[in-house]
Amino acid sequence: MTTSLAGSAFDLLRLDAVSDQEALRQVYELPNAAAVRKQMTELTDQTRRLIGCSSLVLVASVDAEGNCDVSPRGGP
Repeated sequence: MTTSLAGSAFDLLRLDAVSDQEALRQVYELPNAAAVRKQMTELTDQTRRLIGCSSLVLVASVDAEGNCDVSPRGGP
C-alpha cells in the first residue's frame, strides 16, 4: 500500500504562496528599466529571425483581467 504525498506537498506549497502584489514585492523587487524595455506588444522582423533560429521559445501573454499564460513552442 502506498500513501499519496501529493496532497501534503501541495499543502506545503500553499503555505509559501504569494496572494497579492504587496506580498510579491516583499519577495521580488520591481523589474529594472532594461527588463521593462524588453516587453513587446508585437513581433518585429528581428524577433521573428531570432525565433526562427531557436529550437525552443516560450510565448507568454496576458488577458484583460491579468491572467497569464505561457506556451512552449519548438520543433524542427
